[in-house]
Amino acid sequence: MFCRSLFVFLSLTLAVTQLRAEEGVEPEANYSGKQDQTWEVIQTKLGALKTKMDSQTMLVNTLVAEKAALKNSEDVAKKAEDLKIQHHKLETLVLDYNKLNEEYLTKFPERGLKVKRIYQRVKLKTLDSFEDDFTLRGRLNKLHGKVLRQYPGAVQAEGKKGVKPTTAPPVELPPANSQEVTGTIELKK
Repeated sequence: MFCRSLFVFLSLTLAVTQLRAEEGVEPEANYSGKQDQTWEVIQTKLGALKTKMDSQTMLVNTLVAEKAALKNSEDVAKKAEDLKIQHHKLETLVLDYNKLNEEYLTKFPERGLKVKRIYQRVKLKTLDSFEDDFTLRGRLNKLHGKVLRQYPGAVQAEGKKGVKPTTAPPVELPPANSQEVTGTIELKK
């Protein structure tokens, strides 16, 4: 219901604006005091930048996945260069978005009161964190770190026995063509 009334209101506003333009009557620049419609322009730019930022993030994610799947070192190097360029574009989009968002929030604080108009600040992930999200090695390292954080008692118990607790080394993956399970599994209480 609200969407319909909003659509009707916007349609009528557009029709009145077009009629005034045809008659040669300019719309009022100032409605009362210093109020004007620049907040709408900034809000539209914020929405457009958010869309561009989301599409660029998806592009970086697909490039990372493609790079992880490549085997040839020349192709990997080319893909890495392309990935750096696209990540730099994403970085500039994030900076522009955050700058415009700050301007919007400071110039028009009353416009951000509605829930759907709140624009959150975006934090840019590093290129390594993008790669860690899509590679098996990165996911294994995250899981291993999470296990160590969740069960710190196991590391401290080993430290009491005289074994120096250390941070976990990066997980080494077996060769892709290997079908054998190597190493032994020891279970401790």
